[in-house]
Amino acid sequence: MFRRFRLAALTSATVFALGAVSITAVAAPKDAAAKKIDQDTMNNDFVMADFRKAEANLKKALDTCGDSGCSPAVKAQILVNLGIVQSSLGNDTEAEETFVQAIRLHGAVVPDADFVTPEIQKAFDAAKARASSGDTGSVTVDVPPTSDGEVGHEPVSEQMVNTPVPIWVSVPEGMPVGKIIVRYKPFGGSWKKLNLTKKRNGWGGNIDCNDVTTTGALKYYISVLDNAGDPITSLGSLNKPFETKIKNQLDGDPPRLPNEPPPARCAAKEDCPPGLPGCPAVGARGDKGWGSSCEATRECKEGLICLNGMCEEGEEDTSSGGSSANYAKNWVGLFVSMDLAYVTGDDVCGRDSQANKGYACFTTGGDGGNPYEDAGTHYHGEPIPSGNGNAIAGGLAPATIRFMASFDRVILDNIMVGGRAGFAIRGGPQPDGGKAFLPLHLEARGSYWFGQDPFSRVGFRPYAFLGGGMAQVDTKVDVSVREAQTCPATGCTVSSDPKDPNSVIQRNPQTQKVEAWRKAGQGFVGLGGGVMYALSANSGVVGELKIAYMLPTPNIVIAPTIGYAMGF
Repeated sequence: MFRRFRLAALTSATVFALGAVSITAVAAPKDAAAKKIDQDTMNNDFVMADFRKAEANLKKALDTCGDSGCSPAVKAQILVNLGIVQSSLGNDTEAEETFVQAIRLHGAVVPDADFVTPEIQKAFDAAKARASSGDTGSVTVDVPPTSDGEVGHEPVSEQMVNTPVPIWVSVPEGMPVGKIIVRYKPFGGSWKKLNLTKKRNGWGGNIDCNDVTTTGALKYYISVLDNAGDPITSLGSLNKPFETKIKNQLDGDPPRLPNEPPPARCAAKEDCPPGLPGCPAVGARGDKGWGSSCEATRECKEGLICLNGMCEEGEEDTSSGGSSANYAKNWVGLFVSMDLAYVTGDDVCGRDSQANKGYACFTTGGDGGNPYEDAGTHYHGEPIPSGNGNAIAGGLAPATIRFMASFDRVILDNIMVGGRAGFAIRGGPQPDGGKAFLPLHLEARGSYWFGQDPFSRVGFRPYAFLGGGMAQVDTKVDVSVREAQTCPATGCTVSSDPKDPNSVIQRNPQTQKVEAWRKAGQGFVGLGGGVMYALSANSGVVGELKIAYMLPTPNIVIAPTIGYAMGF
């Protein structure tokens, strides 16, 4: 009888379990799609601190769930992540309301410890108290006990380039710490994670030298978790991280972990052939699987490549022979640039300045203009050199605008060469006996891109460049001129032959306003810097600032430029 009872119970339990699985499958048909959006958003947009985009994508995940498309646990986790993003945007009140919705939907939900800051934890705790006060059946999560002491960390102020950065966190005796995570962002790179190792009187570890291969600011913050993975405290935060200056020379003693020597400097890539002791093994690959986020192919498992920021199936391009990163080698783009020219001078409309110094002056109409000549006529008068106008005090003035197409080729891991071609508008009129404005723009350039694998990572990609080519920059400044001679009512005359009264080519009033054009070029050399914000591995928005010196007619021109580039 007892055996029959056990058999009946087992049968009932099996039927109940199968029914529950069936009900769950029917009730949550969109779990997988919503979870994918949620995970991609937190691992990419949130980690890259693009909080507005992260907020929009998480709301898209909630729209995917709808009213009943996702299980309570999945939908609650998406809500919690949305609250984390809202808090990161400074909307703690809105974040608390979102947390309340999540907890009432699934009482056991908690925020991911990797994303928790003190502000986020405070909002979540407040939401938990509110949700528990109602008849919601929510689960109360215990706050982990701490010791009487405090977690300590002395920020690392500086470290040598190509040298591991030691991170040490002191922990009081009795504090139930289960894990300490350092999230760090190399200069020009993306956020990464380092798990510290438990040691005597604390936890320590080193940020790999491969993440400090260039000078700049390394940013990091620390999360201290208990054995259950719940947060105990944070040191720094995503919004206010610690900063370590990566330098070629240190001002003080090298940083180190307690009771350990300072980390040894790693060999630079160009000095470290594969297979040499202390250098990476040939073809060394990471352990990231298909669909994982990545910055370089070497992070992915064998048989996968890093494509558009994710590990995908494909063959690695080894034709360049050096880097294991898979990235576009050819880049094309469209750009628009505004020339700002520095213009200054005396007697700018005098005959010598117009003949030999790159100036050309033209009459204007209307009040203060020339009543005897059409507007836009080349001015040929004899103005007083200075003291009564005829001068430009000095400063930047808007000049020509350029529209350009570009082609660049990656020849080394951090170096591009290429060129730009296009045309300019807003050139000045052609002076009598002079050359017309040259609208053509031709430019050759080389650029250096900072950071590791700059052509494959998503986010900011800073660079510097040198270049030169063919261009003309025309700048217009309104000036007043006064004729040196006393003019009659019919105006001062300008004749091609003073002895021939019929050779008058122009009449000018005693004073008038003219347009003084500074015509610089038609060649130039320049340098500058810029940054691409890569929307994907193979496309991005570009902004740069160039300083050009025009030749042979000299002038200094500052040219802010914006554009869009795509790689293939």
